[in-house]
Amino acid sequence: MKDGVPPSADYLADVELLAQLYARPVAGKSVDLSGSNRVAFLAEEDARLAAVLKETEAARKAVKAEVLDLLKDAEVGLVDGEVVLTAKRVDVPAHQRKASSYRKIVWKREAEA
Repeated sequence: MKDGVPPSADYLADVELLAQLYARPVAGKSVDLSGSNRVAFLAEEDARLAAVLKETEAARKAVKAEVLDLLKDAEVGLVDGEVVLTAKRVDVPAHQRKASSYRKIVWKREAEA
């Protein structure tokens, strides 16, 4: 803090810190964000990144499916006699999820407003 002014947040670096700092919202409390020129941008950016993530995840699943189709039931893929990939079976034991909590952010889209 310099001259009583806190430093600007580095949101990539500070995500966990901010999540902990604001982990417990006050029930029913609201804040007027009308003066913030970032709200509309953040809503649009969140929607855009969610779409990119969904598209990327779908594309990656397609790549994995094609690899499995190339391998069939083989564990190891070779090119010119060299191992270029493996696809071994991984069995994950059943487990119970550890209790946790987090803040779920839900944007009200224009269609819903």
